[in-house]
Amino acid sequence: MTEETINHNLLATFTGVYDGEQLADSELRFRALADNVAQLVWMAEPGGKIFWFNQRWYDFTGVPIHRMTGNDSPGIIHPDHRERVVAKYYKQTQQGKEWDDTFQMRGQNGEYRWFLSRAAPVRDAAGRILLWCGTNTDVTEHRLAEERLAAAYKRESLINKIGEAIRSTRNPEDIQSTAVNELGQALGVERAYFTITNNRRGSSWIGRDYRKPDLPSIAGEYNHAQYKVDPSGYHPDGRTLVVTDVDTWDWPEPFANILRSLRIRAAIKVPMYAEGRMVARLVVAMANAPREWTADEVALVEAVAVQTRAAVDAAFIQEKEHRIAEQLQDALRPALPETVPGLTIGAFTRPALEEAAIGGDFFDVFSLSDSLHALIIGDVSGKGLAAAQQLALVRNCLRMTLYLFHSPVEAAARLNEILVTHNLLSGFVTLFIAIFDSETGKITYANCGHETGLVRRNASSSIELLESSGFPLGVEGRAAFEEGVLQLSSGDQLMLYTDGFTELGKSSGKILGTEGIAQLFSALPAGAAVDEAAEQLVKQAEAAAGVGFHDDVAVLMIRCD
Repeated sequence: MTEETINHNLLATFTGVYDGEQLADSELRFRALADNVAQLVWMAEPGGKIFWFNQRWYDFTGVPIHRMTGNDSPGIIHPDHRERVVAKYYKQTQQGKEWDDTFQMRGQNGEYRWFLSRAAPVRDAAGRILLWCGTNTDVTEHRLAEERLAAAYKRESLINKIGEAIRSTRNPEDIQSTAVNELGQALGVERAYFTITNNRRGSSWIGRDYRKPDLPSIAGEYNHAQYKVDPSGYHPDGRTLVVTDVDTWDWPEPFANILRSLRIRAAIKVPMYAEGRMVARLVVAMANAPREWTADEVALVEAVAVQTRAAVDAAFIQEKEHRIAEQLQDALRPALPETVPGLTIGAFTRPALEEAAIGGDFFDVFSLSDSLHALIIGDVSGKGLAAAQQLALVRNCLRMTLYLFHSPVEAAARLNEILVTHNLLSGFVTLFIAIFDSETGKITYANCGHETGLVRRNASSSIELLESSGFPLGVEGRAAFEEGVLQLSSGDQLMLYTDGFTELGKSSGKILGTEGIAQLFSALPAGAAVDEAAEQLVKQAEAAAGVGFHDDVAVLMIRCD
């Protein structure tokens, strides 16, 4: 049967017109309609075999009807979809059910486009299927728009997730690790990592890297001279480097060799700059196969790099301050002397701010002579590095005045005069200054606006209070200070502490105060080691208040032997 005969019979079936002249006129109208609709239109026999296509079909595929030996000849449906589409089509037509599916079809230019295909049966009065009418609607642009929207949503969701994770930590390595783990999983890559460039040392450092389980870690330091590579050479124009396949990469061999040595086949590398020099890169990579990176994937990596860069910079600043504070800690809070004749001493300190290893609270224990030993605890107003810097001044000046006068009251007066006269403090400092005489067991002290000292008598387990007897230093240049005297017997304990302890629980309404601290002190086992007792007291205070410390805290525990 010729194509012309098929078309005449087809038209007669549709119109019920078999008269020659009327049929010719109807055929003309039918062709005009079928060839001018936007869809690819086709018809199939009751069993499902396609026997007619409109002109749109030929315009798109370029395949004439005589070459269509089957429903997908010669390979118009994308190979990834063909088996599924054909199987579903014949199943539906054999069961007399309407069919629809979405798949890619190849045009005569070789480009694949997405089509939504539908077919419905045409039945006679008795319900028998006469033929199938089908349409293929090009939905490529709609699908691409949906994919772009989905990619944008995925990108924003990932960025928000990384942002939330970053805000939960200030540790630079944790920030980098969180970012590369989330990014690696989202993109389905085999490697993701940050490279930090040390231009001064001529090296790059990779921290905790994301990788598939079968890949070795590439964390570590890499010397630029050893690899004969300048990392900035990857980005001569300062832009993101996109490598689809190292083996076909048209770049100098040293660059390709270093990627091969790291087991990187394809990669996106986003550079980060400071003062015109590259300081870091965010890298995602495939280890075992090439990859055609999409514009959306490149945009996602760049967005994460921008977001993470700010957080990493902030974290590195805090890390730098932490290292400075640790150095201050060594200088300002020396270890307790191994022995103070007649005394056993323990201590505990905790800064309020995470970026500093020391705050404004401090203690100091040192010898003035063979028998005289200074016992000091203090609190400089403020927190963090600013307070620690002023702490250094106060501590060193106090040591000097005690070395000169061997008197807590005289040392406090002279130090206060120096601080006020020369305006050396931005705030003030409270101090408890004591001198222990190991020959007599007597302690002389001056309480300069500091927290009340507590004494627990071994014989009676009673608690005595050493009240404040003067103003804080740095407020009034002519302030007067009174000397107190304390006689210690064997087993007696003296506890000195800062206001971070007594004000614990202020936010929860369960402030401990001096009375609460005294009760905890009284309940401590008498024979406990003093350093362990100091730490135990801090833990018990937090439990009693129901909150953690929000201020610097220092505790000095002293027991008379």
